[in-house]
Parts: sequence; structure tokens; C-alpha cells
Amino acid sequence: MATVNRVVEELLEKGRIARPYLGIAMQPVEVPENMSSKLLTKTRAGLLVVHVENDGPAEQAGVLLGDVVFEVSGKTVEHMDEIQDSLATARVGDVLKVRIIRAAEIKPVSITLGETAR
Repeated sequence: MATVNRVVEELLEKGRIARPYLGIAMQPVEVPENMSSKLLTKTRAGLLVVHVENDGPAEQAGVLLGDVVFEVSGKTVEHMDEIQDSLATARVGDVLKVRIIRAAEIKPVSITLGETAR
């Protein structure tokens, strides 16, 4: 029922449903064994950032090509559908707390979701 209320509210307010997005393309990748102990999770995979949209939400938050996303909103992610699940309940303007691996270091990143042009 909460989803229905949110959709109706947004339709009345904006006349359409705003769809949030990150502005990155990713593909599954294994996490190197030497990083596993640093992650403090049992995950052995993550999502390699293979494209960052110019001036998109992820770029504005500092995400770089080659980063590996392994956690979103406190949940480990190994597949793109897990990212889509996070976006399905999010709204444009929400902040997604993401943890990435960059140059063998773990970094927290906060991404403010943008709105797709579709």
C-alpha cells in the first residue's frame, strides 16, 4: 500500500513518475582474495564501474572508472539486480550510501540520486 500511495502522490505532484538513477554502468567482478578480509563481509564479488556518465550523480559523488561497488545501503551487492532493487524503492534526491574498493582501499561514497531523462 505504501508504494501505491507514493506513486499516487508523485503523479498528483509532478504528473509523472520520476525514476532515480546513479549514472554509472557496472559489471560483476570477483573481489581479490587479499581484499576479502578488509571488507568485513563474506562477499567475494562486487560490481566493477565500467562507465561513469559525465556530470551524472555518481561522477558528482566522486565515483571513478575502475571502482568496485560492493555495498549499497548496508547490503552487499554482487549483481546488477541488487542495485535495481535498491533503486526501485528509492526516490530522486535520496542519498545512497555506497562502499567501494579503489586502489586496494575501501572508501565510503554518498550518491544523491538523479532523475532519468526517460
